[in-house]
Amino acid sequence: MSRDSFYGNKLQKMVYQNGLDQIVKKPTWATQISATIIDLIITDNKNIQHKVHMTPKISDHCILSVHIGRVNKSRNSEKIYERSFKNYNKFTIQEQLRGTPWNNDEVDVNNLAALYTKSITHILDESCPMIEFEIPVKYLSNKWINQDIINRIKIRDTTYKRAVFTGDDVE
Repeated sequence: MSRDSFYGNKLQKMVYQNGLDQIVKKPTWATQISATIIDLIITDNKNIQHKVHMTPKISDHCILSVHIGRVNKSRNSEKIYERSFKNYNKFTIQEQLRGTPWNNDEVDVNNLAALYTKSITHILDESCPMIEFEIPVKYLSNKWINQDIINRIKIRDTTYKRAVFTGDDVE
């Protein structure tokens, strides 16, 4: 990834803004007069094991290999995180938002957006903290279960809980 080109700089900025790193440092394409990194490994793990293989050449690019590690197949569940609305109070959150000092001397829009996001997230973390759930892997490994089915299961469960709580009949 060339740092002296417009698109190279743009890609590098986008990678770093998202907390990622491009870990290939050796050129992956070379001619008699130049060498360039055009094959990339973009990751959030700086210590990932990788190698640029200079030979044998199958194409005009070098071959990259990455050691990702072993998948632990003995896990019985997958952890997910969601907000707990158990103690949710709309008025408390509104009061906290009103009490937040929004006037700031910052003129950069990106910094203001980051500041506002951080403030709102902090207020939500206090009122509706993140909680951890474990979903059995047997449900995650079924190929026939897709996101649409998962969403419909959530709607079914929410409707049932609402009916039990209110005493209304469920159709």
